Amino acid sequence: IILQTGRTGRVTPVAVFDPPVFLEGSTVSKATLHNPEFIEALDLDVGDTVLVHKAQSIIPEIMRVVKKVGNSHFDMLSCTCPSCGSNLVRNEADGEESGAYCVNPSCPAQLSRHLEFWGSRECMDIEGFGPAVIDRFISLGWLSSINDIYRLADHRDEMKKLDGFGAKSADKLLAAIEESKTRDIDRLIKALGMPGIGRHIGKELAKRYAGIWELAELSLDELTAIPGVGEASARSIYEFFHDSDNISALRHMEALGVNFKSKSYGATSAKGALSGLTLVITGTLPSMTRDEAKALIEQHGGKVSGSVSKKTNILLTGEAAGSKLDKAKALGIKVISETELLTMVQKMGKG
Repeated sequence: IILQTGRTGRVTPVAVFDPPVFLEGSTVSKATLHNPEFIEALDLDVGDTVLVHKAQSIIPEIMRVVKKVGNSHFDMLSCTCPSCGSNLVRNEADGEESGAYCVNPSCPAQLSRHLEFWGSRECMDIEGFGPAVIDRFISLGWLSSINDIYRLADHRDEMKKLDGFGAKSADKLLAAIEESKTRDIDRLIKALGMPGIGRHIGKELAKRYAGIWELAELSLDELTAIPGVGEASARSIYEFFHDSDNISALRHMEALGVNFKSKSYGATSAKGALSGLTLVITGTLPSMTRDEAKALIEQHGGKVSGSVSKKTNILLTGEAAGSKLDKAKALGIKVISETELLTMVQKMGKG
């Protein structure tokens, strides 16, 4: 069992199989163990023999322990963070899914993952700012916070002398960083890493408020009144903007030239064939990626959710649809194919 530290400090246990197993067309050597509670429920320890399957024919998962080597289970909370060596604690606020966390705010793994998240395609979209580059710059002392990304131009001369870089690569990366300053605030809102806050909420906020500082002044009641923002999301936003360290970091970020003004302020929701409908996508579509399908749905007024619920209006299915299709059928939700989706939006376009 190995431990991996994420950007929020949450430490995830991962089971490593010896030997690897062949499951449904592929060789599998690892499976997530989620959290200490999952391990306790399985009564799992290093050296145990386990039964493994693929959940939804995709995700490797341990079903149960077949043979134990001892009388105990693996105790995550007696371990330390694999990145910085700090003690792990249980976050009781998360209830049954509490998990184990590294409490060291200077943990290198948390910094690295947060920087990677910031530069990812769905956030600030900084091309060339991947894990290897980030870890290298951290080791050189160039990166210790998000704001240091926007100070990397100060290291251009040193950067172009690095093995595998050169002037062309350095300038390309610095240009991508400079371009990221211009992103609309829906991306910035997601990149800030507030728990449960993605671009779907970011887009709603960007349409309704002129900029980041307007969001910082909202009350909990005002936040929960926004479509798509529940109590947990509202509290996440409120607490982020009422943390003095976060406000200080944001002021420095704005001074470094990152855009804090909404480009979509006052925009009305898209009207189209899917206006007011919530869709879920499952399976592999014939000619579109999920991101392309999501963009098409949103272009025609629809909203895309990650899970099937009573609020879902339509399930868009492709090959190997899995359990989402079963749940949709049980709830009586309309199921359509990619072809039917295209027909719906094309008819509206002609109308």
